[in-house]
Amino acid sequence: TLGTVYRQVVEFDGDSEISVSVIDEMGTVLGSHVFNAVYSDSAQLRVMLQSHSPNSFVEDIMIAKGTLESYEVEALAAHYPLNGDALDASDHGRDLVPNGVEWTVKGASFDGNDDYLAASAIGDINIAGPEMTVNVILKTQEDGSDGHKKIIGLGDVSGGAGWSLMFNSNNPNGLAFIVGGAPNAVLYSSSNVSDNAFHNISAVCTGDSLILYIDGARDMAVEIIAPAFNNNGLFAIGGADNNNTGMVDDYFFGGEIVEARIYDRALASLEVSELNDDWHRNNSLVAYYPLNGNSDDSSGHGNHGIQNGGVDFSGFDRFGNENHAAIFDGSNDFININNHP
Repeated sequence: TLGTVYRQVVEFDGDSEISVSVIDEMGTVLGSHVFNAVYSDSAQLRVMLQSHSPNSFVEDIMIAKGTLESYEVEALAAHYPLNGDALDASDHGRDLVPNGVEWTVKGASFDGNDDYLAASAIGDINIAGPEMTVNVILKTQEDGSDGHKKIIGLGDVSGGAGWSLMFNSNNPNGLAFIVGGAPNAVLYSSSNVSDNAFHNISAVCTGDSLILYIDGARDMAVEIIAPAFNNNGLFAIGGADNNNTGMVDDYFFGGEIVEARIYDRALASLEVSELNDDWHRNNSLVAYYPLNGNSDDSSGHGNHGIQNGGVDFSGFDRFGNENHAAIFDGSNDFININNHP
């Protein structure tokens, strides 16, 4: 049907072949092709589909031995859940060192002045290649109107021979994905994510193109010259080592980052969509009370609490931060939530 986007996932466990056919709305087979289960030719499948559907566009095709989930896990180069620490939850041990960040119930909060997470030294964490995917879940009111704000990357803010996902002064209302320092290796988003709401952002480098996805939907794409990575830079989240000194010294990001993942290959659009869907399934928070001086709901849903008695908000939280916990006297102190979720 004209204007309709179709997605098809075919799983098979045979040892030899799979047959893929194009069938029209009347059930007529327009064409078919048999593929080897181990040595599949995705380009040949694309040509077959396009030749029998000349007015359609085949966005991407992925043929892999195994499930999508297992294929995704194998490609995971680093995973930072940011659950009170900056440890890498993948099998690679690429832990980061936190500086100044405040840990929230969702992730890490950056003040935009001097907070960041970084490798201990230049060269300690080298995550870059001709193909890669960066996935970050964040909330911010930052933009590029007052200069660059780096979210995550390797090397200096311009990309150099590394890469950067950032808010850029050349695109003040959106994002920039800069890769490899090669000519034209820059992609600007068309959407504004500086609205103080959580967004799931994926930046993909295929080797000859850059693609940005926002909340699972493709936002922008551009063809590039193959990037020339040399991995010689400091890996950091929330700021940039702009002078290549081994220390984060500029372009600090202000906002909250829930999670960051890096893959050593270009994820297909289906996989990007799955990442977004998984996050939404797990993001059922309707009220959040950090109790840092008041009983306000920080989830964005407005389910604020009303304190009664003499609730004391000067307590220490589990990370040792003062004024981040409520103290109840056991007599008449309580917090009432009238419009509860």
